[in-house]
Amino acid sequence: MKIAQIIFNLCLGGSETMLLDIMECQVKQGHDVSLVLINRGHNETLISKIPPQVNVVYINRPNGSVNPWYHFKLNRALKRIDPDIVHAHNNRAFVLIWKRKNVKYLITAHDTGLEFTYAKNVDAICAISNAVRKDLKQRYGVESQLVYNGIKTKEVAKRQNSELEGNRFKILQISRLYHDKKGQ
Repeated sequence: MKIAQIIFNLCLGGSETMLLDIMECQVKQGHDVSLVLINRGHNETLISKIPPQVNVVYINRPNGSVNPWYHFKLNRALKRIDPDIVHAHNNRAFVLIWKRKNVKYLITAHDTGLEFTYAKNVDAICAISNAVRKDLKQRYGVESQLVYNGIKTKEVAKRQNSELEGNRFKILQISRLYHDKKGQ
């Protein structure tokens, strides 16, 4: 399957690091994955972590630009990729995307309180927590599928000298501690 992941930029944040994990899993499952980066300005550490099998397309739009050239450039890139699925990580991307027949459009909502008016005509909406799912339903009347951010459990290793009690171990989470939003 051909999958086009779309995000405005690849800077530090939960959405961006989750996207890297998603693309890694999709590549391992044999999918043809492209990453379309709309805006300029990316974190080079995250760029270096993109799996080498992922086709990266830089649109290089200045942040907030309304120049129609970048709108055209984005859609020309999507036409060349010819994806089966377009997965956006910001609903404003759908202002720029010309929908095509025989392509499924998916959006992931990564937080509550976000503007979500442009993504009502997508084929599927994913919410990263129950709070996000509830927010989308209350504010926009849209249904979404709950898809929690994943944890690579095989990468969680027990330290040799740790004080474990039976099968219990400790996990450190680094993020904003908003249980109502993040679902920790």
